Amino acid sequence: MDLARRNPPRLITGDLLDTGADLVDAVPSGSTAVVFGSAVLAYLATETRNAFEVTVRDLRCHWIANEGAAVVESVAALPAPPTANRGSFVVSLDG
Repeated sequence: MDLARRNPPRLITGDLLDTGADLVDAVPSGSTAVVFGSAVLAYLATETRNAFEVTVRDLRCHWIANEGAAVVESVAALPAPPTANRGSFVVSLDG
C-alpha cells in the first residue's frame, strides 16, 4: 500500500474510441504499449465493439483482451472457435 500511495496510478476517463490513440501515443519511446481489458466490451453495442477492435488494431500497441467467448469478433473466427458457454472467457493477444 505504501508503494501505491507514493506512486498512485494515473486515471484517465474517456471514451474507448476517442482516447485510446492519444494514450498509446503518450507511451514513451522504447516502451511497449499494452491495451488491456477484462469483461469490458460486452457492455458495448456490437457496432461499438467492432469499431474498438478496428481502432486498437491500428494503434502501435499490443491488445490483450479477457472477454466472453462470443464478445471479440476475431476470436469467433478462429479455425476452432471456442464454445460460447455462459461464463466462458477467452484471453486473446492482438485479437
